[in-house]
Amino acid sequence: MGKKLRRGFYWRGGVIWVRTDPIDKLPRSTGRKDATAAYLWHAERERVSASPGYAASLAASFGDWVVKTLDIKEREKSAGTVHMYGVKLGHFVRIWGSDFRLAAVSAERVDAYIRQRKDEGAKNNTVQRELTCLRQLLRFAKRAGQYPGDIAEVMPVGFSSNYKPTTRTLKRSDLPALLAALPSDTERAWVCLAIAVGADAGDIERALPEDYDPVRRVMRVRGTKTVSRDAEVPILEHVEDLFQYALARLPVSWPRSSKALGEACRRAGIPHLSPKDLRRTASSWLIAVGANQSHVSRFMRHKNDAMVRMVYGQMNPEELGSLLGDSAKTLHDIAGPLAKQANAWDLKGSAARNVEGKARVSRGSVAQSAPIGVNGSAIPLHQPGPVGPTQPHPPSGANGPAWRSA
Repeated sequence: MGKKLRRGFYWRGGVIWVRTDPIDKLPRSTGRKDATAAYLWHAERERVSASPGYAASLAASFGDWVVKTLDIKEREKSAGTVHMYGVKLGHFVRIWGSDFRLAAVSAERVDAYIRQRKDEGAKNNTVQRELTCLRQLLRFAKRAGQYPGDIAEVMPVGFSSNYKPTTRTLKRSDLPALLAALPSDTERAWVCLAIAVGADAGDIERALPEDYDPVRRVMRVRGTKTVSRDAEVPILEHVEDLFQYALARLPVSWPRSSKALGEACRRAGIPHLSPKDLRRTASSWLIAVGANQSHVSRFMRHKNDAMVRMVYGQMNPEELGSLLGDSAKTLHDIAGPLAKQANAWDLKGSAARNVEGKARVSRGSVAQSAPIGVNGSAIPLHQPGPVGPTQPHPPSGANGPAWRSA
């Protein structure tokens, strides 16, 4: 097994354990196979347990630091961000308890937390956000001298969020069916406003008639997630009917919007949508017809263009091909002799003759210096024939939604 160890240490599973860890007073693996390294690990744990910061961490509860973290965030972040921190840190309080001591936050505890959350069905992306909030809490506590541990060692190694941006959007041709499947004017107004101004659920419920300036044709969207989310946006022509329908019915409230919207999609016979998908729809319709990404980012009230590129600027291949059609035609026109002389038949024929020529060489034949036709005579490389750019097909639903307000 190995050489004899000091009192209080023992071998288990090929590594050295300590019977009483200086910090949490429990048996714990040192993770070392060398006795000297295990003793150094134990000495470091003793130093930490004797530090003033460790004593302070014993007196500090996790629940107290959740409250302090939210207080700090309220001074520097939006209400939406503070709410998110409260929800994410609330899972730690639920699992560890409000009286859980900061001194007991360890890599083993965090790993056990991750396993439990995944057993509960939480996705990696959700758990990653919770860990981000935990890291922020520990940083605040460490700065205050109430967490002596190494935050980097506490966080998991190699944990991936596996984040894949959602690409669901409402097709323009499906809008009439969705509106018809909604049970009342309130729900229809809610959906219309979401698409017209790219609003989140909270933005819609905070909207008031006086937020619209008819002279300037702009609507204030009262977002709270970031500072840039509370801003005015223009009312665009293609959604004018939708906006006016919603404006006449403000304010609106739809408490079960997420679940009820999915139910309406099933009744309409269209793919499932969430309220966030409606916001994504507003930007994707613009991107699909060639709108500038920076302009769309401003319309969506983002700080920069990154979210539009990764998440909110969805388009299908047909729409992409239509947008690139003019550029493709220009390249085709200036491509030189190949565009003017070659056609698909000639290129395929040349390739076939090259294969045939190589086969003859492999049989010992002498390769001909020019391509050979069916009767054995040389034929020109380029055959005459009409050529021209392929006309791009317009994207589906290019004329916009057919639905009109009642």
